[in-house]
Amino acid sequence: MTLTPPPATGPIRLAALLLFTFCTLVPLSSFSLDPQFEADRLLMATEAALSKGDIAEARGYKNDAQALNISLPAEFNYFIALLLEHDGNTTNAIASFERYVGQTGKTGRFYKESLAGITRLKNKPTSNTQTSAQDIAWGGPSQLSLSGTEYSKKIQKLYKASSAAEGLTRHINSLLQFYGTPHKANDSKHFYELKVEQDILITLLRADNDSHDLRLNDSRFSVFGLDPYVKSDCGKGVADGPSCWIKDPRSGQPWLIIKPSDEGIAEITKALTLLIRQLQR
Repeated sequence: MTLTPPPATGPIRLAALLLFTFCTLVPLSSFSLDPQFEADRLLMATEAALSKGDIAEARGYKNDAQALNISLPAEFNYFIALLLEHDGNTTNAIASFERYVGQTGKTGRFYKESLAGITRLKNKPTSNTQTSAQDIAWGGPSQLSLSGTEYSKKIQKLYKASSAAEGLTRHINSLLQFYGTPHKANDSKHFYELKVEQDILITLLRADNDSHDLRLNDSRFSVFGLDPYVKSDCGKGVADGPSCWIKDPRSGQPWLIIKPSDEGIAEITKALTLLIRQLQR
């Protein structure tokens, strides 16, 4: 079927022709939703992903929503609580459930589920250890022994990313959020987040779920010419207390600081090394 513009004459015909050309040639993908509507879309996508048990996909939608830097629907706190519970982050999961109840009250869609979640987590034995970095990534034993190519492919598949670099970036940010990366030992509400723009690595500092604060850190550099094999260390004296940290590829000084964890620093170090190598291609 061939579409034809309505017949007209003179200026009216020209205007109609221009409007017809614009509507038929401009792809729908060139339009984007207003952030508040995009937040609703991502909320629905997060719920759908959780309903089928796809934690990685749900976390990706949640991260995309937080990147909008707007006040998100209250229901996000409920879904965030489920993700935190899955990660073994009991304290923050309870806080997120409580935040949802406080925002919506008894009329909230997930009011009863949130109360049940709080009870469930408060009754959880305190002797349980937190989920390891490998559990977050694979749901099972460590895969750090995989070759770089195998590791990158698994990460890309896990996050359903369009490229290895995208998958590695999302994986690193999930780990950074899980292990918390405060500037100071008493500033545990903040964590680092990496952003990639072509060959540029940008360090952002994001607030926890109490707000959606996101600001640029003082680290922004090109990966070209750098040694891709990043180095890390753990000890005292960084961020005013025991910590692990990734060293800045340019200076060797502490760059990304996390809570002390041999597993966490090993996972982040490997993923970041592979990401830099991907960006250098």
